[in-house]
Amino acid sequence: MRYCPWASKDAGTIGLFLLASVVYIGGLCPTIYWFDSPEFVATTYTLGISHPAGSPTYSLFAKLATFLPLGSIAFRVNAFSALVGALSVTLLFSILHKLLALNQATQHWHTDSTRMHAIPVCPGHRVSESRVE
Repeated sequence: MRYCPWASKDAGTIGLFLLASVVYIGGLCPTIYWFDSPEFVATTYTLGISHPAGSPTYSLFAKLATFLPLGSIAFRVNAFSALVGALSVTLLFSILHKLLALNQATQHWHTDSTRMHAIPVCPGHRVSESRVE
């Protein structure tokens, strides 16, 4: 079996986090921009309440990011948003990896009533998808 660097969950999670972080930080706005950015920066800095739903957890954690000595307050809040975005991508990867591993572990129970379709992920490694007919 060939070695596939993204076949390991830990390596895939770290690699995806780094990739998403680089992409998000690369497109980071150093100041405020249109839509919700000015509102979230102001409510984070003053610990106010933004428009309905309020996002209190976001405001509290982003307030911690405003204490870092980097750039402007808007840059710090935007960098926090980029970090949270990269973490959400890795969370999605972890959930999908777990679901596909469960699917692979249970596929031998359904061989008589299920048609198997193999999806190649990398050379020498296959993730199977099952479909009930």
